[in-house]
Amino acid sequence: MILYFFLSILFLSDVIIFDRLTQLSFYLALFLPLILFFLYRNKIKLIKLPKTGIFYLLFIIFSLFSVFQAIDKVTGLKTTLIYISGFLMFLLIFNIKSEIKKGLSKFIILLSTVLLSGYILNIIFKLNLFDNSGSIFYQYDHIQLGNLLVLPFIILFPKPFSWLFFVSIIFSYSRTAYLALILGIINNKNKILKYFLIFITIVFLLIVSKNYLFTKNKKIIGFRNIYFSYALSSIKERPLFGVGPGNFYFAASKRQINYNENTTTAHNIVFDLLTENGLIAGVFFLFFLIHILIKVKRDVYLWLFFSLTIIFFFDFSYRFNSFLFLWFTILGLINEEDRSFTLNLKFLLSIILLILEVIFLLQISLLKSQSDPEKNFISANKKAIYYDELGKEKEALYYYKKTLYLRPFKGVNNNIIIEKILNFNINIYGRYIGRKNTGIFIDNLLINIGNNKTSPIFIHLKAFCLDTGLRCYNIKN
Repeated sequence: MILYFFLSILFLSDVIIFDRLTQLSFYLALFLPLILFFLYRNKIKLIKLPKTGIFYLLFIIFSLFSVFQAIDKVTGLKTTLIYISGFLMFLLIFNIKSEIKKGLSKFIILLSTVLLSGYILNIIFKLNLFDNSGSIFYQYDHIQLGNLLVLPFIILFPKPFSWLFFVSIIFSYSRTAYLALILGIINNKNKILKYFLIFITIVFLLIVSKNYLFTKNKKIIGFRNIYFSYALSSIKERPLFGVGPGNFYFAASKRQINYNENTTTAHNIVFDLLTENGLIAGVFFLFFLIHILIKVKRDVYLWLFFSLTIIFFFDFSYRFNSFLFLWFTILGLINEEDRSFTLNLKFLLSIILLILEVIFLLQISLLKSQSDPEKNFISANKKAIYYDELGKEKEALYYYKKTLYLRPFKGVNNNIIIEKILNFNINIYGRYIGRKNTGIFIDNLLINIGNNKTSPIFIHLKAFCLDTGLRCYNIKN
C-alpha cells in the first residue's frame, strides 16, 4: 500500500501540472526510493543487488561524464538523478517483488479507472483543469493517458471491464497506444476475437494517421523520421558522451530547418540515451535490459513491460516520471536473476545519502556557473542588447554569438540575432568572421528566407560560411 500511495501521487503530479507540481514530480521521484527503503526497512535488512545492476551502474558513471560537457549542465544532472532514482526503485522492487506482485495489477486497474474518470468528468463538465502541455491529460493530437490505459486492458482482457479501456484507448487517438494495444491483444488465445480487435485497431490507426475523421495534422509516423535523423546525426558528431542528459533540444535545434519540426526528445528512449548520454552509457543501459530479458517468466508482467517499452520506443512518455517509475517497478518484478551481491540496508542508505549530498552541492555549483553570461542564454542575450545599446560593438558581437550558441533555435525564429552577428563583423573587421561553434548552427536558418537564394540574408550566410571555412549544410555552391 505504501508503494501504491506514492506512485499515485507521482501520477497525479503529472496530471495536474503547474510549476510547483512539476517540481513536486521531480523531488518525489528523486526521494521516493529512499523513502520506500526506509519504510520497508523491517522487511529487507539485506539488499540483493543483481549482477546485471553492474551494467546500470556503469551507465550512470558514463552519464555523469556526459553531464560535465552538456550545454545545460543542471538539466543534465537532474536527468541523471532521475535515472539513479529509477534504478533504486528497480532495486527495491527486486527485493520485495513477492509482496508487490500481490497487488500491482489491481493498483494499475484502480489508478487507470480513477484517472480515466477524472478525464471524462473534465471533458463533460468543461472544467478545463488539465489544459497544459506537460500533463498526461493534455489534448492536442492525442492524450498520453491512452498509453497508460493499455496496461489495465492487458491485465483484464478479455473480461467485460477491459472493453471500457479498449474504447478509451481507441478514442485517445494515440498511434503509439494502438501499437502497444496490438501487442497486448496478440497474447490472447481466442483467435477470432484477437484478429477482430487487431483489425479494428489497425483501421483506427489508418483513420487517425490519414486525418479522415478525428484529427487535423496526424501522419502515420508524424515527424519521428526527422527526430530520429536529428539523433543519428548528433550521435555521429558526438558519439562517446553525447550532448548531455536531457539536452536533446540542443542537438535537435542545431539541425532543425522547419519551425514545426522542433522537439525536445527523439520520441524514442534508446535514441535519447545514445544522443544525450553517449554510446558508451547507452550500450551499458541496453546490456542491462538484455541481461534481464534473457531469463524471465512469461506472465502478465512481462507483457506489461513489453507494452510500456513499445510506448517508450515511439513516444516521449518516459519523460513523465510516473511512467518511467512504473516501468522500473515492472522491470524489478520480471527480473528472475539469481546471481546477486548482498548489501546491508543501513550501509546502502548511508551511501545514497552521501551521494545525494555530494550531488546537491554539485548542483549548487552548476547553478552558479550557469548564472555566468558565458553559460546562460538569458544572461548572454541581455548582455548583448546592453552592449549593443551602448554602442560597444565588440562586446555586443561576443554576446550575440554566445546567445546563438546557447539557444541556436532562436536564430531560426528571429533574423535579428544572426543579422547582428554578420553586421557587427562587417563594421568591426570589414569581413565575415566568426567562431566555429557559432557558425555550425547556421545550417538550419533557411526557414527565415524561404530558400530564396537572392535574399540578402542568404547572401550574408553564404559569404559567412565561405569566409570562415565552415560547413553550412544548406548553403551550397
